[in-house]
Amino acid sequence: MLAYIERQAGTLRSWRGSFHRLAAVAVPTLIITGTDDRIIPPENAELLAQGLRDSRVVKIQGGGHGVLYQQPKRLAELISAFLAPD
Repeated sequence: MLAYIERQAGTLRSWRGSFHRLAAVAVPTLIITGTDDRIIPPENAELLAQGLRDSRVVKIQGGGHGVLYQQPKRLAELISAFLAPD
């Protein structure tokens, strides 16, 4: 078990991220975050938006890391509106 944890930690230390590849995304992107996410800070949504050409950030007030489960109707509304033809 310890060897597995050490390998995983080594992988995390060596990963350079994928931010540099975001510019290659050529489709509109909806970025949804909860304002109270304690696992992935909501500020990361803004960083993603900086790297994506055609993106929209929506911050769900009071949503945490499990915003999908906390506010499923709101999430469904946002996604439906985003995907609806103009």
